[in-house]
Amino acid sequence: MLQPSLVILEDVDLVFAAREINLYSSVLGELLDQMDGLRPYEDIGFILTTNAIERMESAIKDRPGRISQTVYFGAPSAVLRQRYLQHYLRSYEPFEIDVEELVALSKGATQAFLKEWVHRAVQIATERLASGAGPLTLRTGDFQDAISEMKRYTPGTTGRIIGFHADGLATD
Repeated sequence: MLQPSLVILEDVDLVFAAREINLYSSVLGELLDQMDGLRPYEDIGFILTTNAIERMESAIKDRPGRISQTVYFGAPSAVLRQRYLQHYLRSYEPFEIDVEELVALSKGATQAFLKEWVHRAVQIATERLASGAGPLTLRTGDFQDAISEMKRYTPGTTGRIIGFHADGLATD
């Protein structure tokens, strides 16, 4: 009745994780039934997003006909990270920041991580302001402190969950 339709399911790994991870998910069976039950003339497209393809149920990701195309978006390049940082920093000018150093520090970081990084650096700068240090001015050191804090407990999978892919997948 509502065709053509596009169904977008974001972060599907959280609901449709591999059966070894998510033993009690009855929702997985329902999704598979719905995807298998589409008739050739039905004009319904699915877009599934995930930050952890390795967690996905193989009955979804590895079966021809269910997923016709996979598109991988890796971590942003150095040029794109610089553009993101400049965008997020524009409301905090003037600032005392070596943007090139921040770009280098953020290799492997996702766009979401960069945004959160700027927010945490602003919090650190605000704490300095509360101690009577003058007007709010972001400094490179605020970002160094913020990234150390944010990555403190990020080995392996945890690092990927917070949006920092330091495992060599990022390219500049």
